[in-house]
Amino acid sequence: MTLIDDHLAIERDVFRMLNPEEPAINAERHRTTTREAALAMLSRCAQEVESLAQLQFEAGTLAASTLAADMYCVGVLDTAADSIDVSIGGVGETDQLREEIIANVADDSALAYTLSKGRPVVVGDLEDEPRFHDASLLEQRARSGVVCPVSYANEQYSAIGVFAVDGRRFSKADVLFVQSIALLLGPTIAHHRAKQALADQTRFLASTIDSLESVILLLKNDGEIFRINRACRELGGFSLEELQQRSFWGAFLLPEEVRLVHAAMDRLRGGEPLARCETYLLTKRGERRRISWTFSKLAYESASKLSTIASGIDITEQHNALAKLDELETTIRNYESPSSKLDQSTANSLARRVAETQAALDAGKVDLRSHMRRAYPYIQAIAPYRGGNLPKFADFHEVRCRDISPRGFSFVTKEAPDFVNLVVTFGAPPAQMFLQARIIHVTPIVHEGRDMLNVGCAYVQKVELQ
Repeated sequence: MTLIDDHLAIERDVFRMLNPEEPAINAERHRTTTREAALAMLSRCAQEVESLAQLQFEAGTLAASTLAADMYCVGVLDTAADSIDVSIGGVGETDQLREEIIANVADDSALAYTLSKGRPVVVGDLEDEPRFHDASLLEQRARSGVVCPVSYANEQYSAIGVFAVDGRRFSKADVLFVQSIALLLGPTIAHHRAKQALADQTRFLASTIDSLESVILLLKNDGEIFRINRACRELGGFSLEELQQRSFWGAFLLPEEVRLVHAAMDRLRGGEPLARCETYLLTKRGERRRISWTFSKLAYESASKLSTIASGIDITEQHNALAKLDELETTIRNYESPSSKLDQSTANSLARRVAETQAALDAGKVDLRSHMRRAYPYIQAIAPYRGGNLPKFADFHEVRCRDISPRGFSFVTKEAPDFVNLVVTFGAPPAQMFLQARIIHVTPIVHEGRDMLNVGCAYVQKVELQ
């Protein structure tokens, strides 16, 4: 029994309950359902059926039973295989004819011909039909019928038809009824496919961001958390359900650092493709993890849609190492000063700490720098400094900086510099500052999806240009 049969049975039982004195008339009325009721029933069925194949099977059954035809046929277009998957079924007394026929009938069937024309096709006598030869329907003794294409927004999906074994003539009203069913099926199929495509994209997105080691949050326009990845769940300790209707800064940030994220978001709204900052992330367990954030804007923006991707890298170990190294440098300076009076035990401990720190640095286990670096993704100007002669203003050219600290800065470039010393300018007149710097390393990196070189520079001294 189909879903349509279930609806018919329910309507029949309700009608009998309300009209117990008319059982004979009731049975006759529900043997051939009115066309308006049939369309309403198919509309309800479309909301309940999950399978598009089942929906079209139900539509074919309903069309044939309403028109008191002997059989229906449904052909689903398979564009990838350049074929049509055909289902032929009987109704009423010929229900035993129902069977599934899967074949490539793209050239010689009534369904294929209808799809090629893109309009309803009326068949008077299938045996004498000059436009096509449908062996499958002829085997079921079909003679006359109506076939209509199912399409939406210039995209074809299938064709649906009803056939009789006698030579009955289908009226204009019959053709309009079958076409009405086809017109109802078109947007329904399009909606189902769009819904499935969205579900597939959502699963792909979830799988992709879950595979990343970086902390990923998808945010709405107002900063509300929409989705998080596995790394964020593991590091923060929160499930997505616990974070729903909470803002990114309200859930994870320290109050004194919220302004840093707001400033980064403002830069995005101002047109920058990426915005970076560093903050602590406060976990559910009360721990603080130092995170280097990169914010980027999604292609679309709506009050109820996603707006921003927040990608974070846990740099807690590097951050702690920098703090320890700063402490160590302070101790070294005190030890080396003339007024230092360290005992031998303290000196030995200091020597061990220096050796351990140097070993970690040599092994590349942590990124140890003498001073904390800050992201500095801004355009600055530099000029080569050769032969002890300070450059002219005309010698300066712009570069994209990457980070900055009190001891130096870095910038990205496509080609390796052909100089070692340079002058860099920071700020703008009248507070413009010129610093002599020396290149200390050139490292290949991937910057914004491109192979680039990261040029690290150490400051030498402040200079004055004429």
